[in-house]
Amino acid sequence: MCCLLIMFFSATVTEAQCVKLPYQQDFETNDGGWTTGGMASDWEWGTPAKSILTPINGKYCWTTGGLTKSSYNDNELAWLQTPCFDFTNIQHPYVLFRFFLNTEKHYDGAMLQYTTDNGISWTTVGDIYDPMNCFNWNWYNASAIKYLNNDVGWSGSTYWIWANHTIPLIAGKSNVRFRFLFGAGSINNHYNGFAVDENFVHGAAAVLNICRHGASGGAEYLDRVPAARRSPALSAAGSPRVRS
Repeated sequence: MCCLLIMFFSATVTEAQCVKLPYQQDFETNDGGWTTGGMASDWEWGTPAKSILTPINGKYCWTTGGLTKSSYNDNELAWLQTPCFDFTNIQHPYVLFRFFLNTEKHYDGAMLQYTTDNGISWTTVGDIYDPMNCFNWNWYNASAIKYLNNDVGWSGSTYWIWANHTIPLIAGKSNVRFRFLFGAGSINNHYNGFAVDENFVHGAAAVLNICRHGASGGAEYLDRVPAARRSPALSAAGSPRVRS
């Protein structure tokens, strides 16, 4: 399965002063300077009021399908893009965020990508076959989402859960952007969509220390998230499961 995606609608982004790490964004003050684009995009920042999706921490997040709609757009292939980050002095890049998922399983879904060349090309972060451990947690549950170019991603349904992943290939890069890419077909789109909140980007020295000392998988995830806000892992079927 090819991990490099060059989308025909991919726009070159303007190089700007990149954010120094660590980075944290909960979208409570504003939209974080994140931008949207692509085909039939209905990404929106604000306070969602849908049948299932409601804010998890505070009032605001980013979501597909708008803030109040009961479905997302037909034939959507749209992205939500971060500001650029400077990983020049970061040896072990690491992302952590919370997401909500309610899509037609196997057909519609989302993935995370990054670019180091101002949006000329985009590389998928991680794979469904990555081991679930203190490096990677809740990472992809579908191997071929039809309207996401038959690529890996998150598809199905789960309430707000945390996901994290290390990204060794961007270590030392001075201009890195991420985007969540969401794809949907033309029928059966009466779902709440995909939403993201509470994003962290930083170096993973703490993760490496835990892994090197043989801690159980997901230890760093559990340490970072307060006990009252921990979530079960995401299964390949698209619903939460408890990891033994």
